[in-house]
Formats: sequence, C-alpha cells, structure tokens
Amino acid sequence: MTGSVKEPIDLYFDKADNRLVAIDYTDTRHLFSDWKKTEDGHVYPAHVAGYRFQDKAKRTLQDKQWYQTDILELTPLTELPPELKK
Repeated sequence: MTGSVKEPIDLYFDKADNRLVAIDYTDTRHLFSDWKKTEDGHVYPAHVAGYRFQDKAKRTLQDKQWYQTDILELTPLTELPPELKK
C-alpha cells in the first residue's frame, strides 16, 4: 500500500518502556492503556479511548470521551493469510 496522510500524525511514547501511549491526528487524540501480554510475550494495549480537541493549537481536549474500544480476547495469527502476503 502506498500513499500519505493529509495531516501529520503526532505519536507519544512512554520514555520508561517505549510504549506508544497516544496519537494525535487531525482533531482527535487516541489514548492507549491497560497493557497486556500474549502467551508469546507480545505486549498490546487492551483499552483505547478517543477524545476530540477543544482547541488543537493549545492541545486541550473536550471533557466528554468520543469513543472507547476494549480488546476482550486476542488470538494471534500463526501465519499471515495468503491474500496479505507479498
């Protein structure tokens, strides 16, 4: 896949463990938390919450949460499906 995004994406990492903790894109911020580990030792955020900016220039968020996603069960693939292989 090729292409580009219209606006830059700001990525925020936790300095202690190098985990992605937030993404700012256009008028939204997406926060990652509740880190869990698969049996193979892969770490993933089980909780994502999204907020819209009240003022993007000042980086202030609206009080009301825009969306929430929770991963309740994760089953890693043993291999990529053929249609996804190059």
